[in-house]
Amino acid sequence: MVSRIPPPGPTSATSLSGETITRTGRTNAGAGNMAVLVLLGVLALATGGCACVVWAERGGPRWARVVATVTLAAGELLRRSRKNRRRSLNRTSGDGGSGDD
Repeated sequence: MVSRIPPPGPTSATSLSGETITRTGRTNAGAGNMAVLVLLGVLALATGGCACVVWAERGGPRWARVVATVTLAAGELLRRSRKNRRRSLNRTSGDGGSGDD
């Protein structure tokens, strides 16, 4: 019976995309797959929320009106936080004067 001796060298390498490739040829792409799943979930929630807003405007069921209200409130919160962030950046970027005082 002949035993196989692994070739000398590193047990893993890094591909051009930054993934670690082991001697078996497997990569560490699990984290990338998880990020894609999270983004797909967020996209599904946003799409469903928009559909409920349209449906509620046309007299949909009560649950669709509740989802539409939550969706619109979340959008308003995002809009306000973006405005507040811009305001705080404007305040810290300078006093607006010419500096000739």
